[in-house]
Amino acid sequence: MPTMRVGFLLPGPPSTPVGGYRVVYSYADRLARRGHQVWVAHAGRLGQLPPPRPRFPSWPRHLWRTWKRWEPFIKPPAVEWAPLHPGVEMIYLPGEPSARRLPAADVVVATAWPTAEYVAHFGARQGVPFYLIQHRETWHGPSERALATWKLPIYKVVVSQWLLDEARRAGETEVRRIASGLEPVFLNHPPAAPRTPSLITPYHPYRWKGSADALAALSRIHERWPAVPMTAFGAESRPADWPRWIKYIENPAQEVLAREVYGGHSIFVGASWQEGFGLMAAEAMACGAVFVGTDSGGCRDYADPGVTALLSPPGDVQALVSNLEAIMTDSVLLETLRRKGQARVRQFTWDRAVDQLEEYFQYGRARGPLANAPHPAHSGVSHG
Repeated sequence: MPTMRVGFLLPGPPSTPVGGYRVVYSYADRLARRGHQVWVAHAGRLGQLPPPRPRFPSWPRHLWRTWKRWEPFIKPPAVEWAPLHPGVEMIYLPGEPSARRLPAADVVVATAWPTAEYVAHFGARQGVPFYLIQHRETWHGPSERALATWKLPIYKVVVSQWLLDEARRAGETEVRRIASGLEPVFLNHPPAAPRTPSLITPYHPYRWKGSADALAALSRIHERWPAVPMTAFGAESRPADWPRWIKYIENPAQEVLAREVYGGHSIFVGASWQEGFGLMAAEAMACGAVFVGTDSGGCRDYADPGVTALLSPPGDVQALVSNLEAIMTDSVLLETLRRKGQARVRQFTWDRAVDQLEEYFQYGRARGPLANAPHPAHSGVSHG
């Protein structure tokens, strides 16, 4: 495979581990290990929530805001939770990611809808534009503007069959499904073995992540089986309103996730309303936990109802509780789903994903950029 110069454009630097960033960093790391020249640019605070307002008088507040705006670029954050090959060039740009401020590339990859608006209008110096779509992103900013980026003339990569179906319904033809890989720490976990009943669920403050629904379901199960261990985990600190009978693990490292979180529990409870893929559920299955959760769309690539997982409609707490009760009272079903689920997700390797992405990059380079997009009058972006 000929070597390439590959660039990724991300929103502003993450302050905590984020699944979508982890996927991009994993691609960058593995492409660099294969000999490609790779850079990853973080564009200002693009797509990021503003920092919390301090309770200071006006002039210290102004100084604090100025520092928070420039801190990531004066002192770039170390991405210790996602190992990167030393050859990956990490770039931090305050303000807009105009093309003249970025290195040359053979292909450049947008990674979120705000970045797609820029990448679609980069010139030949940045190479052929691609767009890695990991979610519909209608929850982040104006939904019509987010979905409009799906119509931009860019080679598109989606991470699940559900997103591919959504793209096809939108009339897109130049799009490929390349499921993200799972890290070796999860795929190399020992084969599934019987475990005593215990439940694990992720916590996220976004409402559509379904954490409130998961808590409601866990509360019902706790009433019936008060001795069954229950644990939650997340990048955020423990939510103040969660009961103490739920153990909480804050920001666990991948090794802790594999060994103690996923590998230490028999059932993974996921209640998200919508996921582009659903990495955590797949990671849990790889580590031998059974996925009992909601049909969030992207999980269909590995969660086959009644075969590898138990699924219920998003937002239907009673249906989720019924599935949890069913699996906790049927040890044969528990072990069957555990064994088949772990076998199913073993196909999601990074070697497979990077092979497919390299091939698509070469296809795009051979064919050349798609037709030029009309300048979006509403975007106000700079394309210099």
